[in-house]
Amino acid sequence: MTSSKPAHYFVEPSSSLWTNVVWDRELARLVDDISSKVYFIDSCALMETAGRAVAEKAIERGAEKHPVIVLCGQGNNGGDGLVAARILHDHGAQVTVVIAEDKAKEPSVLFTKQHQTIVAMGIPVATWSPGTITMLGQLRPVIIDAISGIGFKSPCGGVMLEALSEAAKITNAIVIAVDIPSGLSADDGHASSAPLPAHETVTFGSSRPIHRLMPSAACCGNLTVADIGFPKAAVASALRQRPAIWREVDPQSILKIDPWANIPKSAHKYDRGHILIIGGSTGKIGGPILSALAALRTGAGWCSIAVPRGETPVDTLIPPELTVEGFFDGKKIDAKKLSLFLVERHVKSVVVGPGWMGQHLDDESLNCLREFGRAGGKIVLDAGALHGVVDLGKKNGPLPKDAFILTPHHGEWQKLQGGLVAPPLSPPAVAEASRFAASLGAHIVYKNAAPVIISPDHTAPIICISGLVALARAGSGDLLAGIMAAHLAAGCSQELSAARGYTLLARAAWMAAQDVGDDAVLASDIIVKLGIAARM
Repeated sequence: MTSSKPAHYFVEPSSSLWTNVVWDRELARLVDDISSKVYFIDSCALMETAGRAVAEKAIERGAEKHPVIVLCGQGNNGGDGLVAARILHDHGAQVTVVIAEDKAKEPSVLFTKQHQTIVAMGIPVATWSPGTITMLGQLRPVIIDAISGIGFKSPCGGVMLEALSEAAKITNAIVIAVDIPSGLSADDGHASSAPLPAHETVTFGSSRPIHRLMPSAACCGNLTVADIGFPKAAVASALRQRPAIWREVDPQSILKIDPWANIPKSAHKYDRGHILIIGGSTGKIGGPILSALAALRTGAGWCSIAVPRGETPVDTLIPPELTVEGFFDGKKIDAKKLSLFLVERHVKSVVVGPGWMGQHLDDESLNCLREFGRAGGKIVLDAGALHGVVDLGKKNGPLPKDAFILTPHHGEWQKLQGGLVAPPLSPPAVAEASRFAASLGAHIVYKNAAPVIISPDHTAPIICISGLVALARAGSGDLLAGIMAAHLAAGCSQELSAARGYTLLARAAWMAAQDVGDDAVLASDIIVKLGIAARM
């Protein structure tokens, strides 16, 4: 098979320009430690700046108009809360500090100093007992949750759980979490609920895994990352000692990257890339059509679809922008016809699987795609194409390097590897998922409300930021597959194609929701917005 080289007009920037490091618990501790011990940054000064950032958020959410309850533990997270209490008191807020006291633990030195200060200032302080928060929370309070921070490892129990649970019963409160919602683990993305879910979370220096991974991110509300003065040199030193476990997409930076910006005025459809979408089945012909239209709206020059014979009803309206091909012998892909088409029609990327129910790749069709990948072509395996692909890979060896992207949602992830590898939502699971991707020789996009891109080369997975309810609709995955294929055809790497593709999809979905509402967005509404979203 002749080479299908990527477009010549796009030079991909380093991923460091469109991703940010996510600090896990140990990395955050190391940055803090190096800042104080190597660069002599006073820990009290960092706490002052952190507490001020929390206070500013509380004022933004109405702390000067409503009573404020600062719910503190006895560690440094509680110290941040006490600083916030002091600053809010000086701004005229009605502040009460409630300490969830654990008699088995000694208060931190910094907490003790801050506690002495607020007592000297006459700010009301109470030790929590049942009913304390209920009595204070009758006038729509702002609750600052500063009981536990990144040092806490779940499960949550005892006085902490009782105090948080009582606070959660005040249904009209505005809750602001300091660093993370208390009772949760900073590195665990599995949590779908918190003892006291936050409307706002203020963290310091960088986001934590809990803030970005889903479902845990939903417990954190809106996230503010405050710069409290960690030196860049301290962060760089910490990363040399402990490489990041996760990265996150910077949405603004990645959308500024335009793979089609330098396309020549003399360009034709092949310069933009010819994409083939293989999929569809009885009642599911919409999947490949949505993928194809999304690819065209993103920037592809030509898109063809191929569906099994007899699967397209005579009254199905195929958009005139698409060409329809037949590589099927019944429901089986004719690998020879497919191989010939890929060469003769200069296809640059292929999507297999949208709307594909019951059909599976076999040795011949997968080997055809392997040869296409070795010649420079790019392949996205989605939905029905994921069934059995691991077993085929075991028979024939790893997939060609930098050729394949697999896009399983949670159920498909479980089936893909027999439930042996947990979703990449914790440090141990990330290591396992990276090994699994390496064994396949493919990039994997674990699809949920905040997809995780896993590379076979063991680099830190990339978290895509979104959480839009407008994307929780049938057809979103089909759109993503087509958008990624368009990026691959333009010469983007798998990581950039997946990360920019999802960010673009989320942006377009948000724009569509502004027109019709979150609960009314259709896949076709998102397609219409793709071109505009890419230019924002």
